[in-house]
Amino acid sequence: MISSKSDYLFKIDNKYKSENSFSKYVIFISGLFVEIGLISTDDYKKKLYDLNNILEENNLKLLIKPYQSENLEKYKELNIELLQWDIPCEILFPVIKPLYTLGFLSTSMLTGKVLYNIDSIDLSNIFGLKKNKNYYNKYEKMFKLFEGFILRSDTYNEFSEIIKNK
Repeated sequence: MISSKSDYLFKIDNKYKSENSFSKYVIFISGLFVEIGLISTDDYKKKLYDLNNILEENNLKLLIKPYQSENLEKYKELNIELLQWDIPCEILFPVIKPLYTLGFLSTSMLTGKVLYNIDSIDLSNIFGLKKNKNYYNKYEKMFKLFEGFILRSDTYNEFSEIIKNK
C-alpha cells in the first residue's frame, strides 16, 4: 500500500492523514507564476485568500503544496497551511485524500484524477494568466489536450458552484 510506504520514505504530518483528521481537504498545487512575473505577489495572495474564504464557507480546508523552487515568503501572512515542498503530490494524495486539487495544469493534477479520482480544478483564468497572451496561448493548447480530466473555473462564482456540488 502506497501510504504505508510513504510513511517510511516521507514524514507527512499526522494531522493531515485522512484517518486522523475530521477535516475535508483541498490541495492547491502552486507554480512559479509570481516568480516569472505573470502575477504580482499581492494579487496572488488576494486570490488565494478569496478562494480560501469560499472553501471555508463550504467546510473545506485549503492546504498549499508549494513548488520546489518557489519563494515561500509570499505565504507568511495568509494563515493557510503549507505542505512540505519536498514530498511529491502523488505521495500526499493517498494519505491526505483531498476532495479536490486546485491550481494550474500540472502532471500532479492529472495523476490525482487518473490514479485517485480526485477532481482537479484549473484556476488559470481566475489568476489572470490570460493577460500574457504568448504564455496563455501555449498553456491553452496543453489544457485542450487534457480538458476531459480537469475542470476549469473562470470566476469565483463558478468555483463556488463546483465546490458546492461535491
